[in-house]
Amino acid sequence: MKQTLAILLSFVVLFLNAQNNQHKIDSLETKLLTSHGKEWVDAANSLSNEYKTSNLDYSFRLIDDAIKLSKGIGYAEGETKSLFTKGRLYYSKDDFESAIWQFQEAAKRYKEMKLFGKMAESIDHLSYCLMNIHKYKEANILIDSILSNYYSSISPLDKSSLYSQLSTTYRHTGQTGKAIIALDSAIVVEKKHKLNINLSISYNTLGIIYSEIGDHKKSLQYYNLSESSSKALNDTLGVAYAIFNKALIYFDWGIYEKSLELISKASKLFMKMNRESENVNTFATLALIYHEMNKLDLAKKHYFKAIRQAEFYDDIESKFIIFHNLGELYFETKQYDSALYYYNGSLKQEKETGNELGIAESQSALGTLFIVLEKYNEAFKYFKEAENIFTKYESKHGLADLYSEIAYGYQKLNNDSLSILFFNKSISSFKELGTRKSLMVTYKRASENYERLGMQEKALNYYKKYKQYNDSIFNEKSSSTIEFMVIQLENQEQDKELDKLETEKRLFELQSKNKTIYFSAAIIILLLLVTFGIWRFILKRKSEKKLSIQYNILLDTEEKIKALLDASFDSTLLVDDHHLILTANSNSLNGFFKNPDQLTSQNILNLFVKANQDTLIHFLALVTKTKQSKEFVLFERNDIQLNIRISPVIDSNKKITTLAFYIKDITLIEKAKADQKKMQKKLIQTQKMETIGTLAGGIAHDFNNYLATISGYVNMLLEDADKSSPTYRYLTNSNKALKQAQGTVKKLLAFSRTNELTFAPITLKELFDDSLDMINGLKPKNIELIYPKQIPDYTLFIDVNQITQVIINICTNAFHAIENNPHGSLEFIFSEYEKQENTDIIKLIKIQIKDNGIGMDQATARRVFEPFFTTKEVGKGTGLGLAVASGIIKQHNGEISVISKHKEGSTISISLPLT
Repeated sequence: MKQTLAILLSFVVLFLNAQNNQHKIDSLETKLLTSHGKEWVDAANSLSNEYKTSNLDYSFRLIDDAIKLSKGIGYAEGETKSLFTKGRLYYSKDDFESAIWQFQEAAKRYKEMKLFGKMAESIDHLSYCLMNIHKYKEANILIDSILSNYYSSISPLDKSSLYSQLSTTYRHTGQTGKAIIALDSAIVVEKKHKLNINLSISYNTLGIIYSEIGDHKKSLQYYNLSESSSKALNDTLGVAYAIFNKALIYFDWGIYEKSLELISKASKLFMKMNRESENVNTFATLALIYHEMNKLDLAKKHYFKAIRQAEFYDDIESKFIIFHNLGELYFETKQYDSALYYYNGSLKQEKETGNELGIAESQSALGTLFIVLEKYNEAFKYFKEAENIFTKYESKHGLADLYSEIAYGYQKLNNDSLSILFFNKSISSFKELGTRKSLMVTYKRASENYERLGMQEKALNYYKKYKQYNDSIFNEKSSSTIEFMVIQLENQEQDKELDKLETEKRLFELQSKNKTIYFSAAIIILLLLVTFGIWRFILKRKSEKKLSIQYNILLDTEEKIKALLDASFDSTLLVDDHHLILTANSNSLNGFFKNPDQLTSQNILNLFVKANQDTLIHFLALVTKTKQSKEFVLFERNDIQLNIRISPVIDSNKKITTLAFYIKDITLIEKAKADQKKMQKKLIQTQKMETIGTLAGGIAHDFNNYLATISGYVNMLLEDADKSSPTYRYLTNSNKALKQAQGTVKKLLAFSRTNELTFAPITLKELFDDSLDMINGLKPKNIELIYPKQIPDYTLFIDVNQITQVIINICTNAFHAIENNPHGSLEFIFSEYEKQENTDIIKLIKIQIKDNGIGMDQATARRVFEPFFTTKEVGKGTGLGLAVASGIIKQHNGEISVISKHKEGSTISISLPLT
């Protein structure tokens, strides 16, 4: 113990005097500053790759300089490498067209230089770009050509990647058999060259393909292989994905309890890996299962959970897929307004992201909804647009579903010939695809159609086919349940066999351990005897007094060192080359170490979560190899942040004897830094708003006095004027303008202080009619007002004057934006929607005011609600209108937002709670 503590003290001194090691990015920047010519080009390529996620503009500038320098010094390989890197930069910003050109050029030049391995890598990236823009056939031809002509020149890793991509292209072009063969080829390469991570992914992908073609048993086998491979690699995330996919198989089989159990297990693994964002999919899948089980309240609850998760992690694509599924739930329960809201939300997002197949699916769903609502023109308009997209992408399944819905629409319209035509088209497509469940539904609809037409024989024929398929699907589910029970029994037998083998293994280990213990005991006894003899010899030669003095000094030193280390706010440990803790101070790191006094002899890796153990092993190896200190930060359970420094303790022979750990809990420090920044921002904003409020109040009071004087004179003139004369009308309009000006003063006063609002119930129609009178008075002649003929009869509880002022402010801004447009328009759109707050569902009315004016860029749109911010010329606006409007809406517990595109107009949305 005394020697250990002495070594630990030397570690503390070494730790405090050690220099910080440069990170990889610092090394590359240093190399960039100190190198020239070819070395500079290579460093620029590496550094631009490092910066592509954090500073893309800098990466582009750096790689452009590398291309320019390569041309200047005749470094052809460096120029080609830079083109390849630039392609990766374009790919990272989703500019696939630009990336394609860069990868094509790089592949061409590598081929000329006969660097076929690098050429294959360029083709690999090029095919990814082609698939992202749905050019699967082109990608397929390209990959097949490389594998056929340059197979021997390609690295095993590139072969694996290319075969996987080839499989993807076959899947998207409907060639499932070839997709399986391509993946089998990838697996052969991965097994031969021990590419275990790729192998696990290939197993998982094969499971997905077999699931798609309905071979669920084989799919389950490959998911099991993926799970076991991931476990062997300690890849918790891969295990979670495999379990999640298995849950989907049981869902398809109708074994819902097992599916729910596996999804729960996968969710826990995602949480363990700090991948909470994956729970978007777990919540959405749970909702689908509850939907299928007809537990609709639970389904809605999990759909909304999934939407909140998607919004939190900015997973917009998943959010609107969930919107689509939620729309289907509301459609099935005949809540058509809600279904329309969610289908439209999904369609809007698909259009913004340019996902044409997603657009077609949303349009098909909307068409079906409008058929039920008997809005046939809208329905067939959506059906036509969806058909064009499905035809463009050769989506046979999409077309088959669409034809079934079109036939149903014509059936509702009593258009016999077209309904029969599209039912036949749909049935033919479903037969080709082998999708029995959809075929069954179409048979039932066709039977009903023929029965309506009085064609009883055909109606009976199709009903028999419907019944046959319905029975076969029921029998298949029954078979699946039996198959599941067989699998469970097999698993139980395997578990018993494993338990038996484990017991035998433990017995063998125990016997071996006993032998080792006896042997070790004999050696320890021998060592003790030798040590005792030596000690007796030394004791005789040393005087009793000198020994006592030295012992007391050593004891005193030990106590001082122990007190010094125990007084530290941080944890200090000494670890041997087997990662076992030799000694440690008594600091528990705010409870991170549950029993700091019992740390000795424990493996230090076991104190951390699994995800961090790999990081520790990496840094331990790095310290041992370089013999230099390394420092890093780990995020542990319960959001604890630990700053860890590992330093080697080196003896006189320059060998590492032990490793010293210095662990500091920086959780509160980092939290305090973040809180301090937030408080500084709030303080600055508060001071700014106080200054603006004081200035606004002063201006308002002065201006109010002037307006009072003018109003007095105008009122006196009104008393004397003849009511039939033009002068009386002019004075009346002047008086209205004065009242509007006084309203502006009220806005300034509202901005400078908190006013009490006068709330009263009013219908939306009354509010809009009152506002419309004033808007027409302000509207230029070139602008057309568009609004519904029938305003929804919703009741609001608001301060009428304040909300009217908000609407007039927004319209005034819109008039200024449209003033140079000879065909200007201002449109009012009203819609009702629901929002969940905690456990309550709140109904709101959304008022959208949409213009076709000059619009704004994103930077301007973000600032429109700031006080005194305006883009208008001097004299045309104060910048208070929307700032005051925002304050009024917030006082009404509402929301206000703006969506705008430059040269495409703006839409301001106001949401207010309904009574």
